Amino acid sequence: TGANTFMLTVLKGEYGAALGRTAELQAGIDRATASLQGAATIELQTGTVAVTGDTLDVDVTVTNLTGHKLPTGYPEGRRMWIELVAADVLGIPFFVSGDYDDSTATLTEDPQLRIYETHHGAHGDGPGFHLVLNNRIYSDTRIPPRGFVPDLDTEPLGRTYELLPDSTLAHWDEASFRIPVPTNVQGPVQVRATLRYQTASRDYIEFLRDENVSGPDPHDRNYPAAPSRGQKMHDLWTQYGKSTPVDMVTADTVVPVRVPPEAPDGLIAVNDHAAIHLGWSPLPLGVNEIRVLRTSWGDYPQLGSNGSGVAAPLEIPDYDDALAAGWPVSYTH
Repeated sequence: TGANTFMLTVLKGEYGAALGRTAELQAGIDRATASLQGAATIELQTGTVAVTGDTLDVDVTVTNLTGHKLPTGYPEGRRMWIELVAADVLGIPFFVSGDYDDSTATLTEDPQLRIYETHHGAHGDGPGFHLVLNNRIYSDTRIPPRGFVPDLDTEPLGRTYELLPDSTLAHWDEASFRIPVPTNVQGPVQVRATLRYQTASRDYIEFLRDENVSGPDPHDRNYPAAPSRGQKMHDLWTQYGKSTPVDMVTADTVVPVRVPPEAPDGLIAVNDHAAIHLGWSPLPLGVNEIRVLRTSWGDYPQLGSNGSGVAAPLEIPDYDDALAAGWPVSYTH
């Protein structure tokens, strides 16, 4: 049964009872779901703390456990993507990448969307769904299997996978996300990554509806008044959930929230063994100094380099700039 839960759902609903095959078709749906859920693993790594008003770095690794590209088969609307959600302590999302609207069958193409699919088409005409006419691969971002040796016809196109020492490609993908953390978020932050798969996209089904107008199927119960084959497929797609995406694997974690102190006037930095001491007047209650350890001298070139001293005092007009430059904050009492 492969991974096509959608068509089995259609067959079950349309013919299962009449053929006495409802249980068998449901068993096929269950096998296809299990196959999808065993096809990959997903790992989630985040920064140790979410600083309000800053960004939280999140890395998601998807590993292909199958013996073929993931997803596989002729494209025909098949696609897989990462849905990444960050929510506050009440579970209210404040960031979503890979958001899918079930009512409209629309996948939001946000700037950080990580999708795995391939687009074929006819040379000179661009990507399209005409199977017989297609003679070119325009993109292929699917994850290779373990031991995959690429050639001109099979190498990924539109995404780079690491070339390993044995001349095979990595059978995993590492996707990085940057999540803006609201200034008023209530922590801890809950982060969840879900790998989702869809058999038939809205674009593909609408292509069939608009292009296949050759007339009704002679075997339809209400022939010849039945709709054309393309419209019939669109009607079935709509009736049976619009090819509802299947959640393959999920990983989640919880990240504590830190609220940075407000930047006071007259903030200065003094060089001390590759560390920056930030002090302000008056001092926050119970705090003698704030020490910011540099992670990359290149982030703040006016402070000099690792091998050079920094003239003191040096004014830093915006404390948020220090956070954005990746300077973790610690307090000393």
